[in-house]
Amino acid sequence: MKYYQLIITTMLFIYYGCNTVVENHKEKPVFLQKPVFEEKFDVLDSAKSQENTENKIPLLDLHAIKNCGTKGITSFHMDKVYDTEKYIDKSIVNNILSRIPFNSYKGENQNISKNKSVSCLQWEETDEYFMFTILTMESCCYVMYLCVADTGGKMIVIQELGRIGFEAGLYRVNRGEKKGFGYFTIYNEFTNSNTSNYDRNTDHIISEYTEYNLMFINNHFRIDTLYHDNKSDQILNHNKRQFSANNNIGSFVRYDSLIHEIKFYHKFSSNEKKDLFTISLKGKNILTGYVTISITRYDGELIFIEENPATYLIGYHFDGDATQDEKEKYIIERMNEFFKEDNFSIPTIDKNDSYDEDYNGNIDEWNGLKNSKFSVGFDFLIGEENYRSIAWLESKNKLITYYSCC
Repeated sequence: MKYYQLIITTMLFIYYGCNTVVENHKEKPVFLQKPVFEEKFDVLDSAKSQENTENKIPLLDLHAIKNCGTKGITSFHMDKVYDTEKYIDKSIVNNILSRIPFNSYKGENQNISKNKSVSCLQWEETDEYFMFTILTMESCCYVMYLCVADTGGKMIVIQELGRIGFEAGLYRVNRGEKKGFGYFTIYNEFTNSNTSNYDRNTDHIISEYTEYNLMFINNHFRIDTLYHDNKSDQILNHNKRQFSANNNIGSFVRYDSLIHEIKFYHKFSSNEKKDLFTISLKGKNILTGYVTISITRYDGELIFIEENPATYLIGYHFDGDATQDEKEKYIIERMNEFFKEDNFSIPTIDKNDSYDEDYNGNIDEWNGLKNSKFSVGFDFLIGEENYRSIAWLESKNKLITYYSCC
């Protein structure tokens, strides 16, 4: 009897044991353990972007940059940064620098335009990295960028470092205190001015300023932002810029309460599915709060985000002095109408429209959008004269600005 029991027990063990082995080898569902937004504040990983391009980006000629610029990156004040009249070779601009998306403080990914005259400023290096600053003249202002490559010449990331000029009707100037290699505290100062062109010899009374701690860490830039009240020097708001694990677009995390928010679904990146457009106002009150505009694609990917003071929604609306109540009501009205159907255009570019380099950005992207079978444009105004039209360029799988003025 024991003999038969032994045989039966052995057979059951083999049967269930084999089934257990088969079960263990079945494909199991994969769960993402990484949160959508990371704890560290990564600004942009352009090295990953390079891997996704059809053609590899050439290596940077470090000797050419060294011969063009001055050794040693220092603290700066944009009021004292000028064109050196020593320019980076156009082949480097067109084949390398223009192909690396840079990320401005507002979280809007852009590219340095091809055939742009790029002035050499300063450079420095370590055993691992080569870092250099450049200056370009844009339609609005002078802009300085901080560029990072490895010591082999492979470009890693480009970050806007400072600018001087008019933005949304205010005169803006950056100054930066260097704290270490790739580490700056940057002050973003805004002043009220009635002049149409900025004058570096004119004294401007600072009306507000923002402090950025910009750090280059592990092939990324990290930004921590503090908003100051210039009169009392108290911190009005504090946010940290976080970046999605799935893309290079920034996200703002604000510690103040939500005052007002509008969400709107509209076709944008796809002809079949709708994307989510959001404008939200957070802060202690409406006039000192900040407005965040974002677009989240139908698959959950954040493809656009920008943050501005809520007062930028007022623009030229009031001819004279307006009461606090009038300003607050108008800001809410602007938010409520921000995504009205008139602000969307299908198609984005008429067949008879001609390219204008002063307003239409990158000509290749503009032509690609014009020739695309499906495109939706979204038009919006921030400040007094910062009018833009953006669209999703399917051939490049990216969001572009195809019109901006003034």
